[in-house]
Amino acid sequence: EVILMNPDAIVIGFGLAMYGTASVLAVFALLKPFPKARLLSTLCMVLGLLAMVSIFVEHWMQEGDAFTIGRFESLACYAFLLTLAYVFLVRRRDTKLLAGLLAPLITIVLLLGGPMFVSEGDVSSHAHKLWVSVHVGSALVSYALFSLAAVVAVAYLVQDNNLKKKRLDGLFARLPSLEKLDGLLAW
Repeated sequence: EVILMNPDAIVIGFGLAMYGTASVLAVFALLKPFPKARLLSTLCMVLGLLAMVSIFVEHWMQEGDAFTIGRFESLACYAFLLTLAYVFLVRRRDTKLLAGLLAPLITIVLLLGGPMFVSEGDVSSHAHKLWVSVHVGSALVSYALFSLAAVVAVAYLVQDNNLKKKRLDGLFARLPSLEKLDGLLAW
């Protein structure tokens, strides 16, 4: 007897595997400076993003309404926005380390959202209205920016602590300067 898996579940599984691999590589690059790990992490992140976006678009097409936003779509949008922040940070030389802190957060968000795709019930008729979608979209953007600010703040505190204790090697050498982190927080 052959058991056929849901194609959407396979694509979501692939996306989660890519994000998980990206997280492991990003943490590895965080602990040991290894440029190829950062490059592979970014590649895995982009592949995972493409898998999740394909599911997102396909789900929207099945619903027949671009403004249907359920729990899976909300968490996928949140992860998408965090991934954009990751790609932005990894491209800048002085903030690459912060990207390593974002990758595990994105993976956790997607792990929380994956099971919601298959257990999604009917979305209420209120969710089909444009203003609800605008509200949810703006909330997701604010969550993503808040998460990015939290990661930068943690890096700032670690860097400040390293500076006070005069630990000027290891992680200190790879984190952006306090001035740069302060600028990112003010941004």
